[in-house]
Amino acid sequence: MLNLQQSGSPEGNQSGGRVPNQSPDPSSPANYNSKNTDPRRGTGQGTLPPSSAGKVGLGQEFFELAKSTVGPRALFIQSVGAGLTMARPRSNYPPEWRQGAQAFGRLYGDRLAAKASTQTARLLTAALMHEDLRYKPSESTNPLLRTAHAVAFTFVDRTNSGHSTLALSNFAGAAAGGFVGNAYLPTGFNDLTHAESRTALAFGTMAVKNIFSEYSPEIGKLARKIHLPKFPIPEWWVRDR
Repeated sequence: MLNLQQSGSPEGNQSGGRVPNQSPDPSSPANYNSKNTDPRRGTGQGTLPPSSAGKVGLGQEFFELAKSTVGPRALFIQSVGAGLTMARPRSNYPPEWRQGAQAFGRLYGDRLAAKASTQTARLLTAALMHEDLRYKPSESTNPLLRTAHAVAFTFVDRTNSGHSTLALSNFAGAAAGGFVGNAYLPTGFNDLTHAESRTALAFGTMAVKNIFSEYSPEIGKLARKIHLPKFPIPEWWVRDR
């Protein structure tokens, strides 16, 4: 009887009609999936194969900057923040900052200006000092150590070559976001004291984002476990860094 397996390669004929099993190439993008990837080794910029997970080019950084400042999601988030601020305005704000569409526009513009200043200063400082803005998760499984790592990463991050360095980009970004309001905020809120408070708040926000990045795998598992609905997100609607 004709052995159908002998219609394969010459090597298959020499081995009795069987083609030896070949392991998939782990470096192939087609075979790079969650089965051979530790989800906690993510970079915060999507899943990248090892061959392309190195230094992020300046062009891509500027693209991420644009998405995080004037992208659809960023514009929506800032509008929600402005609406919440308007719902509970500061009592010592002047009327043009508390009432009507004009007040909403001022609050919205303030949030956009602070966001753009923070992200731009971070990017330019990182490019100058050769910092890698991506978050690197902790290698520990201890929640206390992981949280401490996330907070510490706000002060000390990594260079493009992987060495630890002072996170000057975070300091510069927080300062830019905190002081930009001195150019347009009402009298009484455009002084050094309020600028320092806004700077501290911006820096604390960076620490909170690092903590969320650290525990994002657990948060994702919990969301699936309790069957939270998944909302379809267009390809152009991407999360900011």
